[in-house]
Amino acid sequence: TSAINASLIMQVCPILILIGGLAIGERIRLRQALGIPVSFLGCLFVVEIIGSGGVRFDSGHLGGDLFVLAGATSWAIYTLAGKSIVARLGGYVSATLAMVCGALEFAAILLCAPGPRIWPTGMASWLAVLYLALLPTAVAYFAWYEAMNRIELALLNVMQYLSPVVTILLAYFLLGESLTWSKGAGIVLVLAGVAITSGYG
Repeated sequence: TSAINASLIMQVCPILILIGGLAIGERIRLRQALGIPVSFLGCLFVVEIIGSGGVRFDSGHLGGDLFVLAGATSWAIYTLAGKSIVARLGGYVSATLAMVCGALEFAAILLCAPGPRIWPTGMASWLAVLYLALLPTAVAYFAWYEAMNRIELALLNVMQYLSPVVTILLAYFLLGESLTWSKGAGIVLVLAGVAITSGYG
């Protein structure tokens, strides 16, 4: 598939979680049903699927698109199933179990997969690996599971749309990348959707 198609399909994930939440007894309020689509629309602007040139979607990638949709659906099921597990075990215990199970699975793949093993070389490479292991993986998952234990699924769900917004803002302030009108409008819509979902204002 293409990067544009993958971006569009992955933005559907919070909507899948919203619909799936009904199946496990989550209450969906009107403000949540309104706020998540608003953030979804804003996210399409942020990742430039919608812009001055109209809507971008590449045809002819059905097989790859289905794989990406399967990934989005898997994350939705993972989140919905995790809600009940977190309710029983707590956020930190659930995250620890997820990390341990994931490590064992990757260890098994590493042992069974054919081909040479390529290890990081140099201090910079090992520091990059350490950063990826600690912040975007361990800390992020611990925070996600603890948030799942403390706030409503719909609000946690819409927070996922903040990820590309933070990425765009960091790229603007730290890397000097341009902030177009479409990205700016998307940021406003995403924040408005989060505010509506949370009941703020």
